[in-house]
Amino acid sequence: SPPPRSGGASGARATLPVPIEYEAVVGQGVRCVADGVRVLLGNREWATSQGVPLGAAVDHCMAGLEGEGKTAVLCCLDGAVHAIVAVSDTTKPEAAAALRALRELGLRVGMITGDNARTANALARELGIEPALVHAELLPKHKALAVAALQDEGHRVAFVGDGINDAPALARADVGLAIGSGTEVALEAADIVLVRSSLADVLGAVLLSRATISRIRLNFGWAMAYNLVGIPLAAGVFYPAFMIRLPPMFAGLAMALSSVSVVCSSLLLRTVETTIRRVRATIDDDGGPIRRASGAGLRGALARAAPLKGVAASKALPCESTLHMLRRVGG
Repeated sequence: SPPPRSGGASGARATLPVPIEYEAVVGQGVRCVADGVRVLLGNREWATSQGVPLGAAVDHCMAGLEGEGKTAVLCCLDGAVHAIVAVSDTTKPEAAAALRALRELGLRVGMITGDNARTANALARELGIEPALVHAELLPKHKALAVAALQDEGHRVAFVGDGINDAPALARADVGLAIGSGTEVALEAADIVLVRSSLADVLGAVLLSRATISRIRLNFGWAMAYNLVGIPLAAGVFYPAFMIRLPPMFAGLAMALSSVSVVCSSLLLRTVETTIRRVRATIDDDGGPIRRASGAGLRGALARAAPLKGVAASKALPCESTLHMLRRVGG
């Protein structure tokens, strides 16, 4: 997708040469010819593959920037490095609290990104993600393959993304969640769209889905027990032995009441909204600098959602559940 920072140059009304032979290589960078100069902007691997020599000074500078969680982009003119541009995404204030809450629900949280390993690992440390669950330097098709590999291991995978590069993985995952402010391609590939563009809504989606599965099973169990008793009673099965019978008029009423009871039970799902709002508010309060997020308030909110947690952890998501969250850092 076009970099948002290009709007700054456009807004400054700078006089820019008209590029020709423009080419954007997915997951690598862009190149063109401007005023007779061959321009290449991209990552280290792509620049090297195009024959651009990288000296020790360039490597040292890039390593330092990547260690700080920034993405280092090489600006090359006529096959030589002329500048290194460092870009980085601002971590969402609620990210640390949201990921911690997901882990407390028994989910494993990982990262799949096209950025370099140093940047990805720096961000993972900041957010408390296990190094073993960080998959970096992946092209779009490789992101989908990483999701498929997790599924082959028996995991159920949810993937959160917002860019064009995330679309294949969003489509491949068991559940794809797109950030509402993302690209149209990502929104179309996802199963769920988080319209508030907040990671707290990922937790809300998990709680709601678990409560829904729990309610469906409860309704099935209630309906089965109701009919196992009601149908033989209406048919007079118990009359010879116990002199118990159910007149046809009351049998019809009982059948109608069975449907009403299931509908009323389903309407109780509205109570989940209160729990989601409480947890979301706690996550927002725990936002800000990650080092200040104690998590005490969040644990309390999740404890009050214990009925949802207990059902879902063992039944709604069997096996060792894996939720792979994408925090896009330039890829």
